[in-house]
Parts: sequence; C-alpha cells; structure tokens
Amino acid sequence: MRKSGLFQLVTVLLAALSVNGVALAADAGAIGEPGRESGKANPLNNVYFGEQHLHTANSPDAFAMGTRNTPDDAFRFCKGEAIKKIVSGTMVQKRTPYDWCAVTDHAEYLGVMPLIIDKTNPMSKTEMGKLILSGDPKQGAEAFQQIMDSVAGMKPIPYMSDPKLAASAWKKQKAIINKHNDPGKFTTLLAFEWTSQAMYINMHHNVFFRDDKGPDVIFSSMDSIKRADLWTYQELMRKEGHENFSIPHNGNVSNGLMFAPAPLGKFIDKQWAARSNRNSPATEIIQTKGASETHPALSPNDEFAGFETSYKHLLGSGGVVGRIKQLRAQGTDRRPGLSGDDGREPLEVRHRIRCRFTRRFFG
Repeated sequence: MRKSGLFQLVTVLLAALSVNGVALAADAGAIGEPGRESGKANPLNNVYFGEQHLHTANSPDAFAMGTRNTPDDAFRFCKGEAIKKIVSGTMVQKRTPYDWCAVTDHAEYLGVMPLIIDKTNPMSKTEMGKLILSGDPKQGAEAFQQIMDSVAGMKPIPYMSDPKLAASAWKKQKAIINKHNDPGKFTTLLAFEWTSQAMYINMHHNVFFRDDKGPDVIFSSMDSIKRADLWTYQELMRKEGHENFSIPHNGNVSNGLMFAPAPLGKFIDKQWAARSNRNSPATEIIQTKGASETHPALSPNDEFAGFETSYKHLLGSGGVVGRIKQLRAQGTDRRPGLSGDDGREPLEVRHRIRCRFTRRFFG
C-alpha cells in the first residue's frame, strides 16, 4: 500500500514537474522539511520529486523513437543507478535520485513491441514483425504509422490486441513496479496511459493506483475513446478497492475538447464537475518531451498564448511551428485559428497538422 500522503499530493506532484532542474535541499532539516529521519510529521507537508509520465520499450511510440530499455531500467534510473542505453551503449545516471516514479506505458499494445523483435516469438513472423525487422527505415516508419492509424481510427490490429497478451504484459509490469517500491525511501505507483486519440485528437490520461495489487485489467482507447467511460472504469476500480486518479496531458492538441464547456453536447453541470474533480483532479503542465500549454502557432488570436512558453519544450526545434504556418498558408488566408469555435481551418489542414504533431508527440 502506498502512503496516502504521497499518493494524494497531486498538486505537489505537478509543482515538482514545473520546476525542472531544481534539486532537493542537501540539508534534510531545511526550512519547510524538518527532516525525514526525525520521525515527526511536517505540518507544512514535504515536497517529493518524481516522474509521472515515463515510457519504455513496452510503449509503441517510445519504441519507434529508439527506446529499448525496460521498466526495470527506468526505475533503476529514477533511483539514481547508472544504466546503459541499449541502443547507443552509453551510460546515463541522474545526479539527484527521485523520491518516486510511475512508469505510464500505453495501454494500447502494451508490451507487444519487444515480442515483435524477438525472432523466437511468433509475433516476429507477423506483417508488423516483418516490417520492423526488415532493417529498412521506410518500412519501420510504415509499421509505426499503421500502429498510430489503428489507434486514431479505433481499429485494433487483431494479432497485437489479444487480451491474453495485454493481461500478461500488465501482470509483468505490476511485478516490476512492486519490486522497486521501497516504502519511506523510494515509492513506485502502478500506472498506465489511456491513449484516446480518435482522429488524432489527443485526450490522453495517465492513470495511477494506490494499492500494490492493482486491477487485473487496464482500460485502453480500444475499449472506449470517451473520457466519461474512463471515469466509469476508475470508479469501478475504486469500488473494488483500487483507489486511483488520472492526470490528462497535452490538451493543447485536443482541438479544444479537453476543456470544452460542453464536452458531451451539453454544458458542464455540477455533477459533471464533481465527477471530473474526483477522477481527474489535476492536469499535466510540462513533461520531458513537451508541454500542455498553448502556443502562438496553435492559437494566433490569443494575445497571451506566448506567455512564458518555449518553442523547444512544446515543439522541439521549432520546425513543426514552421510546418504549421506553411499548412495554414496553403489551406486558408482568412481563418487562421486552430483552437476554439471561431476561425477554424479546413478539416484537411487541421488533420494534417494533427498528424504531424502526433508523429512527434504520440505520448
């Protein structure tokens, strides 16, 4: 069982993510944290630094970007151990270990990619296996595109969607998570990512559980793309004794749906707000590979869209920004907006823009 103090400090969790590069005070008795070894509770609450959005080779997007390291490697890295990057062979190590970590691999096709590149596994003989193992970058890109399209089109690839595969992968994931949980020293959380991305509209949520056992089955966008259905899953799991919460991210590429005033065709009411607050009490602001804030390239009519934003954090080198402007120029010269009900661009242009964002930030 994870301690309630750490599990429930969602706001502290996000605050820690937003101060990238700030290390814990060397003196455990510093102001604000009277000492972890004092045996006394801190009335001001302690701040714990960790990682709540992390993918491994078990996630198709991370795999496509070259990740071959495992969840076990990820936890060891977060604990401060030196690990070797499987592809490059270089050693990496955190200067300051984290206090906690959650590996949130995608529920969709969880753990399938390592099976596909295992030449002793029947999965390597499938169409996807042949493309990936061909050694041809173009065929590899085609394979990844097929996976993305299957998620966006809600058309699971049958031989990659066997419930037995998903159950086995999740069981192994839970075992590794619990293996690294060391109460009072390093906390791990059972977690996964629900990757709702219908028509390339991002509605992703990371889901976290408090207990050690966790659910037997995780919920993927192949089960449903609707956030209300994810909440129903969370509520059912809670009734079974698996306390949980979810954190959405990258609402800036949700085409306005993540925080729409009428998400289900009618305006938000008290009941909807209470349910949202119970299940998804916070939102991710920034992560290693991107941010959830808006940007002038996304919202050109919003005068505050550029406030304290960073091209590198949101859009990599900025090349994607240039491509968006190019697509906008090709598609329209009168309705340049990408977000909101006013000034939307033609569907084809919006789809092409989303495709390019998704290829860069699938997770």
